[in-house]
Amino acid sequence: MADYIRSNILSQAYIHVEPQKINNPEELNAFREKIISFTKSRSEFYLYPGVDVNVEFEDGSLKARITIAGVFVLLYKGIQGYPDFREGVSLLYNDSKRLAEYIVSESQFLTGSRHNDVIRVESRTGILGSLHKITNALDSIIYGAEGGMTAKELAGRLEDLKEDIDKIINNIQSNDDKNLILAELVKLAKEIPEKPKDPIPPKKKNGAIALATYQDKRKALYKTLGIV
Repeated sequence: MADYIRSNILSQAYIHVEPQKINNPEELNAFREKIISFTKSRSEFYLYPGVDVNVEFEDGSLKARITIAGVFVLLYKGIQGYPDFREGVSLLYNDSKRLAEYIVSESQFLTGSRHNDVIRVESRTGILGSLHKITNALDSIIYGAEGGMTAKELAGRLEDLKEDIDKIINNIQSNDDKNLILAELVKLAKEIPEKPKDPIPPKKKNGAIALATYQDKRKALYKTLGIV
């Protein structure tokens, strides 16, 4: 079982299929061992050695949840050669997504489950997917404040971003991860201007109320991130 006290979900595959190659408990155990071995080897390649791999089975048709959990700080060490945090997160998100998709595909292969046998499959990206969404939202707001969005639109984006950051902060299990991620998000959030430029026509200019709302939402986001 993964040590969720210090770990975060980095990638996860969920499958629900009608298996064609599994007919008894022995074959089910063999599948479990093979998918664990496959997941560990691919996780060490795409993420880092020593990540926690956990496979859970549910009753009924074959339902399996394969979870890869680990510490973001260790992943971050592998992306420090990239120009900025944004690009590193994007890379890790793509690796996490690809890893989950490969696990789903291998599970279908091992169980002999083709399209008609698949009830439901999912590829999930855990904390990396959340971080990817947040950094994209930050970029959208920063660039939108250059005239691409109205102050009202930006205020709505800031409110959604604050909610997403609140969620990820509450869900991060490792204090080292939390401190690192907050520090990087603070750097990005400081790029959000105090006052956005008037939107590019044909959009109307920003009104006083919309600007005040934007600034209030920006302050609320800064408070969440601990920016004075």
